[in-house]
Amino acid sequence: KLLQAHGLRRQIFHLRDPRQATLSWAHFVKDDVSSRLLAPIWRQVVPDAAVLSGGLEQVIDWSIDVYLPRLVAFVQGWMEVDADPAVAIDVEFLHFEDFISDSDGYIKSALRFLEIDPADFDWSAEGQTVHLRRGETEEWRQVFSAAQRSRAWKALPPAMVERFGWRK
Repeated sequence: KLLQAHGLRRQIFHLRDPRQATLSWAHFVKDDVSSRLLAPIWRQVVPDAAVLSGGLEQVIDWSIDVYLPRLVAFVQGWMEVDADPAVAIDVEFLHFEDFISDSDGYIKSALRFLEIDPADFDWSAEGQTVHLRRGETEEWRQVFSAAQRSRAWKALPPAMVERFGWRK
């Protein structure tokens, strides 16, 4: 309601399968954040030193237990905004996987939702890449152990799985 009170009427939610986002986060905290002692903004969602000093599997376990539920709650919150007729914010869920497979189509969908004429969009503009590891969509299937895949699947609410078409 705060966003609505300040004039937000449309919101694009860039959605990634939470299992892949969790794997990406595990790599990020292991390889990047853990080496920056002065990164306090991340401290609430970064495992302690004992976990970080272990292998990637240990960091993934922590991420499934701690980070994945936060992702799920965040997505659920925006699903509730989208479903609430009392909130006058239109939410468009666009998928990372679609961005990877058809970035022009993804951008056209965003422009259409935002009511921006594609002719007014500078298709030649380039942004700065701040943090990009691989941009894969289902790497988690090969990296997570069977037990981790099972735990991650159980963390996804059925309504969310159905709405976004995620597969076990």
